[in-house]
Amino acid sequence: MKLIRFKLFVCLVILIAALSFSSCHRDPPIEDPTIALTFDDGPDSLYTLQILDILKAKNVKATFFLTGSHIRRYPLVVKRIVEEGHSAGNHTYSHLYISTSSDSLVNSEVATTQHLIDSICGSNPKLFRAPWGAITDEQVQRLRQQGYKHVSWNIDTRDFESTSEEIVKFVMEHHQDKGIVLMHSADYSDRQSRAETVKALPQIIDRLRSEYHYRFVRVEELLK
Repeated sequence: MKLIRFKLFVCLVILIAALSFSSCHRDPPIEDPTIALTFDDGPDSLYTLQILDILKAKNVKATFFLTGSHIRRYPLVVKRIVEEGHSAGNHTYSHLYISTSSDSLVNSEVATTQHLIDSICGSNPKLFRAPWGAITDEQVQRLRQQGYKHVSWNIDTRDFESTSEEIVKFVMEHHQDKGIVLMHSADYSDRQSRAETVKALPQIIDRLRSEYHYRFVRVEELLK
Protein backbone atom coordinates (compact mmCIF):
# COMPACT_ATOMS: atom_id res chain seq x y z
CA MET A 1 0.00 0.00 0.00
CA LYS A 2 2.80 2.41 0.90
CA LEU A 3 4.52 1.65 -2.42
CA ILE A 4 1.35 2.40 -4.34
CA ARG A 5 0.89 5.67 -2.48
CA PHE A 6 4.50 6.61 -3.18
CA LYS A 7 4.09 5.90 -6.89
CA LEU A 8 0.91 7.96 -7.00
CA PHE A 9 2.72 10.81 -5.24
CA VAL A 10 5.59 10.67 -7.74
CA CYS A 11 3.15 10.69 -10.66
CA LEU A 12 1.34 13.69 -9.17
CA VAL A 13 4.59 15.61 -8.75
CA ILE A 14 5.60 14.85 -12.35
CA LEU A 15 2.17 15.95 -13.62
CA ILE A 16 2.28 19.24 -11.71
CA ALA A 17 5.81 19.93 -12.96
CA ALA A 18 4.79 19.20 -16.54
CA LEU A 19 1.80 21.51 -16.35
CA SER A 20 3.93 24.24 -14.79
CA PHE A 21 6.56 23.92 -17.51
CA SER A 22 3.90 24.04 -20.20
CA SER A 23 2.31 27.21 -18.79
CA CYS A 24 5.68 28.94 -18.54
CA HIS A 25 6.74 28.09 -22.06
CA ARG A 26 3.69 28.85 -24.14
CA ASP A 27 4.27 30.53 -27.45
CA PRO A 28 3.65 34.28 -27.26
CA PRO A 29 0.26 35.36 -28.63
CA ILE A 30 0.27 36.22 -32.30
CA GLU A 31 -0.38 39.94 -32.77
CA ASP A 32 -2.80 41.14 -35.38
CA PRO A 33 -1.15 42.42 -38.57
CA THR A 34 -0.75 46.18 -38.90
CA ILE A 35 -1.28 48.46 -41.86
CA ALA A 36 -0.92 52.22 -42.38
CA LEU A 37 -3.27 54.26 -44.53
CA THR A 38 -1.57 57.34 -46.01
CA PHE A 39 -3.10 60.19 -47.98
CA ASP A 40 -1.12 62.58 -50.19
CA ASP A 41 -1.64 66.03 -51.73
CA GLY A 42 -4.08 67.56 -49.23
CA PRO A 43 -5.58 69.21 -47.53
CA ASP A 44 -8.64 70.57 -49.26
CA SER A 45 -12.08 71.65 -48.06
CA LEU A 46 -14.02 68.75 -49.59
CA TYR A 47 -12.44 65.32 -49.92
CA THR A 48 -10.06 65.62 -46.97
CA LEU A 49 -12.99 66.45 -44.72
CA GLN A 50 -14.98 63.48 -46.01
CA ILE A 51 -12.00 61.18 -45.43
CA LEU A 52 -11.60 62.54 -41.90
CA ASP A 53 -15.29 61.87 -41.23
CA ILE A 54 -14.88 58.24 -42.33
CA LEU A 55 -11.73 57.71 -40.28
CA LYS A 56 -13.41 59.18 -37.21
CA ALA A 57 -16.50 57.01 -37.63
CA LYS A 58 -14.34 53.90 -38.06
CA ASN A 59 -11.92 54.85 -35.25
CA VAL A 60 -8.92 54.64 -37.59
CA LYS A 61 -5.73 56.71 -37.40
CA ALA A 62 -3.88 57.59 -40.59
CA THR A 63 -1.07 59.76 -41.96
CA PHE A 64 -1.54 62.75 -44.27
CA PHE A 65 1.31 64.06 -46.41
CA LEU A 66 0.43 67.70 -47.01
CA THR A 67 1.55 70.31 -49.52
CA GLY A 68 2.49 73.69 -48.10
CA SER A 69 0.43 75.66 -50.59
CA HIS A 70 -2.71 73.82 -49.48
CA ILE A 71 -1.79 74.13 -45.80
CA ARG A 72 -1.84 77.93 -46.22
CA ARG A 73 -5.33 77.74 -47.74
CA TYR A 74 -6.84 75.26 -45.29
CA PRO A 75 -5.09 75.57 -41.92
CA LEU A 76 -8.21 74.56 -39.99
CA VAL A 77 -8.34 71.26 -41.85
CA VAL A 78 -4.72 70.60 -40.88
CA LYS A 79 -5.60 71.44 -37.29
CA ARG A 80 -8.43 68.93 -37.38
CA ILE A 81 -6.14 66.25 -38.83
CA VAL A 82 -3.83 66.44 -35.84
CA GLU A 83 -6.51 67.03 -33.22
CA GLU A 84 -8.19 63.80 -34.28
CA GLY A 85 -5.01 61.80 -33.76
CA HIS A 86 -3.60 61.58 -37.26
CA SER A 87 -0.07 62.50 -38.34
CA ALA A 88 0.78 65.37 -40.68
CA GLY A 89 3.75 64.77 -42.97
CA ASN A 90 5.66 67.03 -45.36
CA HIS A 91 4.97 66.72 -49.11
CA THR A 92 6.88 69.85 -50.26
CA TYR A 93 5.28 73.23 -50.79
CA SER A 94 4.26 73.03 -54.46
CA HIS A 95 4.28 69.26 -55.10
CA LEU A 96 7.80 69.64 -56.42
CA TYR A 97 9.49 66.99 -58.52
CA ILE A 98 12.52 67.08 -56.27
CA SER A 99 14.81 64.50 -57.87
CA THR A 100 15.62 66.95 -60.68
CA SER A 101 15.50 70.11 -58.58
CA SER A 102 18.35 72.07 -57.03
CA ASP A 103 19.30 71.50 -53.40
CA SER A 104 18.43 75.08 -52.51
CA LEU A 105 14.93 74.80 -53.99
CA VAL A 106 14.27 71.46 -52.28
CA ASN A 107 15.49 72.82 -48.95
CA SER A 108 13.28 75.88 -49.30
CA GLU A 109 10.16 73.86 -50.19
CA VAL A 110 10.66 71.36 -47.39
CA ALA A 111 11.57 73.96 -44.74
CA THR A 112 8.65 76.25 -45.62
CA THR A 113 6.17 73.40 -45.47
CA GLN A 114 7.56 72.08 -42.18
CA HIS A 115 7.31 75.55 -40.66
CA LEU A 116 3.64 75.70 -41.65
CA ILE A 117 2.97 72.25 -40.17
CA ASP A 118 4.76 73.08 -36.93
CA SER A 119 3.02 76.44 -36.59
CA ILE A 120 -0.36 74.71 -36.72
CA CYS A 121 0.37 71.34 -35.13
CA GLY A 122 3.13 72.05 -32.66
CA SER A 123 5.36 69.05 -32.04
CA ASN A 124 4.89 66.53 -34.84
CA PRO A 125 7.02 63.72 -36.31
CA LYS A 126 9.21 64.98 -39.17
CA LEU A 127 7.85 62.70 -41.85
CA PHE A 128 8.52 63.39 -45.53
CA ARG A 129 7.24 61.88 -48.74
CA ALA A 130 8.51 62.98 -52.13
CA PRO A 131 5.83 63.77 -54.69
CA TRP A 132 5.53 60.86 -57.12
CA GLY A 133 8.08 59.08 -54.91
CA ALA A 134 10.80 60.68 -57.04
CA ILE A 135 13.82 61.12 -54.79
CA THR A 136 17.51 60.23 -54.98
CA ASP A 137 19.48 58.33 -52.36
CA GLU A 138 21.55 61.46 -51.72
CA GLN A 139 18.40 63.48 -51.05
CA VAL A 140 17.11 60.84 -48.64
CA GLN A 141 20.41 61.04 -46.77
CA ARG A 142 20.35 64.84 -46.61
CA LEU A 143 16.79 64.81 -45.32
CA ARG A 144 17.76 62.24 -42.71
CA GLN A 145 20.55 64.54 -41.53
CA GLN A 146 17.90 67.25 -41.07
CA GLY A 147 15.82 64.94 -38.92
CA TYR A 148 13.30 63.75 -41.52
CA LYS A 149 12.16 60.20 -42.13
CA HIS A 150 11.40 59.61 -45.80
CA VAL A 151 8.30 57.44 -46.14
CA SER A 152 7.54 55.52 -49.31
CA TRP A 153 4.77 52.95 -49.82
CA ASN A 154 4.33 49.33 -50.86
CA ILE A 155 0.63 49.37 -51.81
CA ASP A 156 -0.11 51.95 -54.52
CA THR A 157 -3.87 52.10 -55.12
CA ARG A 158 -3.53 54.50 -58.08
CA ASP A 159 -6.75 56.01 -56.81
CA PHE A 160 -6.26 59.08 -58.99
CA GLU A 161 -7.21 57.03 -62.06
CA SER A 162 -9.20 54.10 -60.66
CA THR A 163 -12.80 53.40 -59.75
CA SER A 164 -13.70 52.64 -56.15
CA GLU A 165 -14.21 48.99 -57.08
CA GLU A 166 -10.73 48.84 -58.60
CA ILE A 167 -9.19 50.52 -55.56
CA VAL A 168 -10.81 48.08 -53.14
CA LYS A 169 -9.93 45.09 -55.31
CA PHE A 170 -6.28 46.13 -55.53
CA VAL A 171 -5.92 46.55 -51.77
CA MET A 172 -7.58 43.21 -51.10
CA GLU A 173 -5.16 41.52 -53.50
CA HIS A 174 -1.98 43.24 -52.30
CA HIS A 175 -2.44 43.86 -48.56
CA GLN A 176 0.41 42.76 -46.30
CA ASP A 177 1.51 43.02 -42.70
CA LYS A 178 3.25 46.36 -42.16
CA GLY A 179 1.86 47.56 -45.46
CA ILE A 180 1.80 51.27 -46.31
CA VAL A 181 -1.17 52.14 -48.50
CA LEU A 182 -0.93 55.15 -50.82
CA MET A 183 -4.11 57.14 -51.48
CA HIS A 184 -4.88 60.82 -52.01
CA SER A 185 -7.07 63.12 -49.92
CA ALA A 186 -7.01 65.92 -52.50
CA ASP A 187 -5.56 66.83 -55.88
CA TYR A 188 -2.50 69.06 -55.69
CA SER A 189 -3.62 70.79 -58.90
CA ASP A 190 -7.27 71.16 -57.77
CA ARG A 191 -8.49 69.66 -61.03
CA GLN A 192 -9.27 66.03 -60.23
CA SER A 193 -11.98 64.48 -58.09
CA ARG A 194 -11.17 62.18 -55.18
CA ALA A 195 -14.74 60.91 -54.87
CA GLU A 196 -13.70 57.35 -55.77
CA THR A 197 -11.19 57.32 -52.92
CA VAL A 198 -13.86 58.49 -50.51
CA LYS A 199 -16.21 55.78 -51.74
CA ALA A 200 -13.59 53.04 -51.48
CA LEU A 201 -12.19 53.94 -48.05
CA PRO A 202 -14.91 52.53 -45.74
CA GLN A 203 -14.99 49.29 -47.72
CA ILE A 204 -11.21 48.93 -47.41
CA ILE A 205 -11.31 49.50 -43.67
CA ASP A 206 -14.24 47.16 -43.05
CA ARG A 207 -12.87 44.31 -45.16
CA LEU A 208 -9.32 44.50 -43.84
CA ARG A 209 -10.69 44.40 -40.31
CA SER A 210 -13.31 41.70 -40.70
CA GLU A 211 -11.48 39.40 -43.11
CA TYR A 212 -7.84 39.84 -42.05
CA HIS A 213 -7.99 41.40 -38.55
CA TYR A 214 -5.75 44.35 -39.37
CA ARG A 215 -4.93 47.09 -36.91
CA PHE A 216 -4.66 50.53 -38.50
CA VAL A 217 -1.74 52.64 -37.28
CA ARG A 218 -0.03 55.90 -38.12
CA VAL A 219 2.98 55.37 -40.31
CA GLU A 220 5.53 56.30 -37.65
CA GLU A 221 4.14 53.57 -35.38
CA LEU A 222 4.51 51.02 -38.15
CA LEU A 223 8.06 52.10 -38.94
CA LYS A 224 9.18 51.53 -35.34
